[in-house]
Amino acid sequence: MKKILSMIIKSSFVSGLLTSLTNIFYGLVVGIALFPGLVIIIKTWKYLPDHDSYKSILILALSCGLSIIVFFSWGVILFSSLIRIFSTGIKAGTYPVSSITMFRWLLYSGLYNIAGYLILQFIPMSFLLRLFFRIVGAKIGKNVQMNTWFLNDAYLLELATMLLLAERQMSPVIRSKEENYYLTKLKSAIILQSDSIVISALE
Repeated sequence: MKKILSMIIKSSFVSGLLTSLTNIFYGLVVGIALFPGLVIIIKTWKYLPDHDSYKSILILALSCGLSIIVFFSWGVILFSSLIRIFSTGIKAGTYPVSSITMFRWLLYSGLYNIAGYLILQFIPMSFLLRLFFRIVGAKIGKNVQMNTWFLNDAYLLELATMLLLAERQMSPVIRSKEENYYLTKLKSAIILQSDSIVISALE
């Protein structure tokens, strides 16, 4: 299996095909995330009696605002659930680049980054941000406040009580060396300032 995966990775055609299929999958997920909000906007537009009046424009604007809130809420649940599914069973350890685990890591990391740039960066210090990481699998105490979404592989994160402050936070659980990737757990209760980089020790 490892040799087959290695051949696939080294093949430009197969790699390009997998990349295209992955991007299509990402596009479908984004579309599903947008669907409820677009329904609100289209339904509102359809039932407006007069599209030229200020009243109708105001109602449409309010529906757009509501659709954004719905997009954030539904998107948090959708993206975090998919990340949880694709990361299920992956534990702290050493994994070769040519492995199914590595492909799964790349797949859910892409979902994570899309969610981060479309949703998470706009909801810092909020219930939705904490909900996202809890669904992903992070063990977060009730007193934890998070001002960053830069925490990939958060299912390996355990935070009891801490105030997390970081605007540009690198993944605390991924290290690379040669052709292997190391997943480690981060349990320490610490305060992270802006531009902090945490490299966890291997367990």
